[in-house]
Amino acid sequence: MTKFRTIGIFATAAALIAVPAPSFAEVDPIYGGADPELDQKCSELQKPDGNSGFVSFADNVQTGQPVVVVTQTGPAVSAGIGPATVGAITNYRDAHVNGQSVNIHAYGDRETVYAGGHSETTPILTTTTVTRSSTCHVHKTTEGANQEEIHPGYQIAPSGLQTDGTVSVETVTAVPGVQVVNFPGPWTDPAASIVGGQFVICNSPGKNPGAWRGQNGYTNQIGGKTCSTTWYTSLGSTPSVSVPAS
Repeated sequence: MTKFRTIGIFATAAALIAVPAPSFAEVDPIYGGADPELDQKCSELQKPDGNSGFVSFADNVQTGQPVVVVTQTGPAVSAGIGPATVGAITNYRDAHVNGQSVNIHAYGDRETVYAGGHSETTPILTTTTVTRSSTCHVHKTTEGANQEEIHPGYQIAPSGLQTDGTVSVETVTAVPGVQVVNFPGPWTDPAASIVGGQFVICNSPGKNPGAWRGQNGYTNQIGGKTCSTTWYTSLGSTPSVSVPAS
């Protein structure tokens, strides 16, 4: 059994050796090589037969101007420039109480402003495309007559094998990066600002009880009303022993 396995292995190896390698197009080893990709394009186009001695190559290689395209790959991110100023709470509205809490609450707005402006940073992808093109030429070496003028010692291929026109290849590179644009101020930061936030506007200390006092800059911004037990009670809260008499 071991003997048959050995023969089988040798037979398989011989079969693998006998498989012909794929044939490659015939490229001129002397005049070719300036641009291997275009050489290959010409060889695929003209299909010279290696048995005939004819070979092809890329001639008159030209490199075009780079074409640059910048695309955004994500949303812009804004950031303030320099120090920020947090403003006073404005536009107090809708006074209310929360249960028996000895506070009066209201909604208001507060802006965070950057006097120096802001920047916008956007992720981008810069794609550069360079196109190379050439004509194609096919010929073979000869010591006899019919030598071509541009390559002495070579015979030009028959007109049916020689082709007009050009071939081309593209080289594309893509580089990620960011694009930063600065804008003058002042700029209100929407992420750090508050619109319709709930604030305590009146507070009464819980001991003895104490007296009402304004909070967060409140004095009388809602209809001229000042902090008082009368106002507190009118807002529907259940009175607490901590609420002053007035």
